[in-house]
Amino acid sequence: MGSSSSFSRFAADFEIVGTLGNGSFGCVYKVRNRMDRRLYAIKAAKREARGISDRDRMLQEVYALAALSDQTSPEAMHIVRYHQAWMEGNRLYIQTELCDGSLKMEMTQGVMEEKRRYKLLREMLLALDFVHKSGMIHLDIKPENIFIKKDQYKLGDFGLVSKIENRNDVEEGDSRYMSMELLSGDLDDLTKSDVFSLGTTMYEICLCRSLPENGQEWQDIRHGMLLPMPNTAFDLQMIIREMMAPEKESRPSAMKLLKKRQLLS
Repeated sequence: MGSSSSFSRFAADFEIVGTLGNGSFGCVYKVRNRMDRRLYAIKAAKREARGISDRDRMLQEVYALAALSDQTSPEAMHIVRYHQAWMEGNRLYIQTELCDGSLKMEMTQGVMEEKRRYKLLREMLLALDFVHKSGMIHLDIKPENIFIKKDQYKLGDFGLVSKIENRNDVEEGDSRYMSMELLSGDLDDLTKSDVFSLGTTMYEICLCRSLPENGQEWQDIRHGMLLPMPNTAFDLQMIIREMMAPEKESRPSAMKLLKKRQLLS
């Protein structure tokens, strides 16, 4: 990775086809590589790194994606594939595969059938188990960060990723999907926080409406007082309730959840 104030690798190597997303982190572009003519996604940071420590924190996403993409495990197919990254003027660019859409987009198309819900849950648990076994925690699991390509779900946007053993470098994500222990600073086992966030994502799908960012319902969710999930099989409701248990010790690991009869391949 290198940088140059007088030369833009992004502009030289890619043409922008469209915009896929725009937020506080920066912008995600749909691009075409001028050399191979293939389509990719590029995440361009909105701001420049503020010093060495900030730069190192931004690069954690690159290190995580590179490490996960470099493995031959079949579970790696459920992680958005990384291609390359570079810096321009202390601004980070990350090139990944282009996906067909996101879970957030799919959720706008109507009620998800039960078979599809189980497929989503199983594939994201495979991704989570893979991430956790690789010594990492995602910390920002939500519909916007789950992508779809060729009918396979893929976990992406590792902007808040942290190493499991590094409890001093943890950032808070979206409050709608965040566990209580993460907010309260209880960082002993944040793999269970990832499980909670995935459970909350499934809960939102089953409710067929958005979850609150704060307020009484937000508190109720984190105390295990969940609303009825219409048109949802009892077994799936129980799995979701396990994943969203108020005490992290009561939540199964991703690996343990994958052993449930309903989630076996």
